[in-house]
Amino acid sequence: MAHFSVDVLTPNKVLATNIQAESLLIPTSSGQINILRDHTHLVTKLEIGPLTIFGGPDEPDRSFVVTKGICKVMKHKVVILTHVGNESSNIDVDRAKASLDNAQNVLKTENLSPYEFEEATHKVERARLRIHLGETYKGKIK
Repeated sequence: MAHFSVDVLTPNKVLATNIQAESLLIPTSSGQINILRDHTHLVTKLEIGPLTIFGGPDEPDRSFVVTKGICKVMKHKVVILTHVGNESSNIDVDRAKASLDNAQNVLKTENLSPYEFEEATHKVERARLRIHLGETYKGKIK
């Protein structure tokens, strides 16, 4: 099979390295794109969303929540650099629900600056995605 290698990194930790992938779906500022082996070289901005790595018949599929960052595609290697990320299998759904409640309460606050409003909106979006992926993953292993 035609595989390539994927690394998923944050400033604070390495989420995954050298994952063998057949294809990859990444959330970009232009929409979701599919990466296959020998994809043209590319550097693109990431947006908050699910990152799915399809391992093919010999490797399991893996999914992550990623936030803003960049994706660098080279001939046989893809590097995802994200500000914040979690693998679906490591998501604490209860913590994500608490984060969602907290962010929604912040949005109810009057006189938020544009920056505070945008930050709280991103936290709501990220928490909802974490809840969805975390619950989906937990449902698969039952």
